[in-house]
Amino acid sequence: MDYLDAVKSMTPDLVERLRTAVATGRWPDGRPLKQEQRENSLQAIIAWEQANLPEHQRTGYVKPKAEVLEERREKQVETTSGGPDGKRSSLRGDTVNDGEQDATSAEGIDPLRWVD
Repeated sequence: MDYLDAVKSMTPDLVERLRTAVATGRWPDGRPLKQEQRENSLQAIIAWEQANLPEHQRTGYVKPKAEVLEERREKQVETTSGGPDGKRSSLRGDTVNDGEQDATSAEGIDPLRWVD
């Protein structure tokens, strides 16, 4: 069996165990990975992903800049135009109606939580 055949025969469970081992530096039984084992495991993971996963799900995938910018624009429009009911929500969790806030609704709410 050559290298590519071995990679093709890998199961998703095995690939996940290799990912965990590479990330933690330890095999599932707790023994440390040697540098060569880590490198070989990572190469096998990447080869398996190349054959079995769409590009956006592979290790090291970075979205094109234009796609990231478009997502940011959409999110910005979403937060400024309001939710499904047409009302805007503040970071404090209260609904903003024509520039007015319900002061009592801000009590006891985490100010960093976003509420739709």
